[in-house]
Amino acid sequence: TNKTKITAVIGHPLDHSLSPLLHNEFYRREGIGAAMIPITHPDVAELVRIIRTIPLCLTAVTVPHKQTIISFLDEIDLTAKEIGAVNTVINKDGKLTGYNTDIVGVAYALRDVDFKGKRVLLLGAGGAAMPVAYYVREQGGELLCYNRTAEKAKELINLFGGNVITQLSQLELEPPDVIVNSTVVGMYPNIDESPLPSSLLTEHQTVFDVIYNPNETKLLCEAKAAGARAINGLSMFAAQGLEQERLWVGTEASIEEYKDFLLKK
Repeated sequence: TNKTKITAVIGHPLDHSLSPLLHNEFYRREGIGAAMIPITHPDVAELVRIIRTIPLCLTAVTVPHKQTIISFLDEIDLTAKEIGAVNTVINKDGKLTGYNTDIVGVAYALRDVDFKGKRVLLLGAGGAAMPVAYYVREQGGELLCYNRTAEKAKELINLFGGNVITQLSQLELEPPDVIVNSTVVGMYPNIDESPLPSSLLTEHQTVFDVIYNPNETKLLCEAKAAGARAINGLSMFAAQGLEQERLWVGTEASIEEYKDFLLKK
């Protein structure tokens, strides 16, 4: 109706995104007069103009705009500032404030993993990698970052500490204890790709893929075959999305209930 509040997920591309499915189900269950729509555009400045013009009450931000959107916002939450990436924008009376709820998702997905003193290989150094690096540092892990562009990996390590891996073959003699994929390699529609050679996977590892579409990436399939503990991105996705709604409407929701809902879709 003309009273329906509009929220959106922005990024480029958005073929993989389940955000409208999750958030619209939340609105249905909670009886909130709102609807989430996908808006894709390569230019973040144009997307911010749309946020202000429509206006959008809540905006979920995904690749590749989690870092570039920061300079266009009026205010940044302290945690998002420390992480260096924004995945949530709340529009309150025309003032755009950026938050990072990915850190809530990372913490929830990895809540049973012991990081203290463990070697953690982080694949990728973009906006999705930042909250992972932040969390690993806070949990006392030893961060190792590999990225296609070594310069970006160096920038991340300068922020959070650790070491840059320039060649994955460096890890063959001493494989990491935990592996986290924060890249889009293996995401729908390119589901036959993996960011890591299967030779680096062992039964003693925990492997976490932030990708949630598909539910089980090639990386996770190979991790399971090697006997490793495999964690998909659906818990992180549900937790961070529901935290976005808590920031906007103040309502808490069961992460596991919504995760089960998404698994059935």
